[in-house]
Amino acid sequence: MPEPAANPAPAPAPNPLNTDPAPAPAPADPANPTPNPLNNDPAPAPAPADPAAAPADPTPAGPTWFSADADWRKEIAGDDESKLNVLKRYTDPNAMANALFEARGKLNERAQSAALPDDASDEQVAEWREANDVPATAADYKLEGVELAEIDREELAPKFETYHSMNLSNAQVTQLVAADQAQEAREIELLQQQHNLDMQETTKLLKAEWKGDYEPNINLIKGLFSSVLPGDMLDAFFTARMGTGKALFNSPEVMNAFADMARKINPAATLVPNVANPRQSIEGRIAELQKMMAEPGWHKNTAANQELDQLLVAQEELNRQGQ
Repeated sequence: MPEPAANPAPAPAPNPLNTDPAPAPAPADPANPTPNPLNNDPAPAPAPADPAAAPADPTPAGPTWFSADADWRKEIAGDDESKLNVLKRYTDPNAMANALFEARGKLNERAQSAALPDDASDEQVAEWREANDVPATAADYKLEGVELAEIDREELAPKFETYHSMNLSNAQVTQLVAADQAQEAREIELLQQQHNLDMQETTKLLKAEWKGDYEPNINLIKGLFSSVLPGDMLDAFFTARMGTGKALFNSPEVMNAFADMARKINPAATLVPNVANPRQSIEGRIAELQKMMAEPGWHKNTAANQELDQLLVAQEELNRQGQ
């Protein structure tokens, strides 16, 4: 009879004062290694599933707005009862979508059938225009809400003919004409703003240049053209514009030229204005000033000396013109 095996001695408890390293753990099973969280190497792929095993049922998606559990009609209609009543006609969102696409298809068919064919007869064209608010002729366009004078309508006649050939409706042509009028009004507004700026700048320059002669020169220019142009043309001339769009009388160069012209044509105008016989008035005033030359202090009378010089120049110009 064999002797019973001796009980193995219990493993000694680790000595906390012992600095010897603890024995290494038993090696891991190479078939199932434990991944190291500090190791960047990817974990080994799991073993392939048993092909004989049946696949698990896919997890259904969470509830959506069109699921049976959701009140999709209220989510779409919100607080609009009329929309909600329409949506109640459909059993589910799919039925609603099908109805939408069916309606779109019918609208497309109707739009295509309503288009005027290229080879339409005169009768078809007339019927189509009547049904689509297009007048029978270009002259019959009715522009509601747009004020158009007869002369303006005559000027727009070529455009109306083009619009009519394109089969534009009364409403469409009304919008086009209104847009043209708005653009024209804006251009006039901008032109007037620029005119005011030009006038202010020209007045400033001429006052600085002419000084005390500003008002006399302006009156000379007005008098010059008032004497040769009829009244119905005078205003048109004073508001005339150059090719650049700038007013003629807003040009300092033009104003200087007109002032010089007026002085040459009527040299006595600023010296003896509003007299029937300027030569007689000039000669009479020259005689008066020449008598004053014999008086003491003549050479100190600057104003009288300047007036005499101007009268002599005017007299010379009158002589040159043979007046």
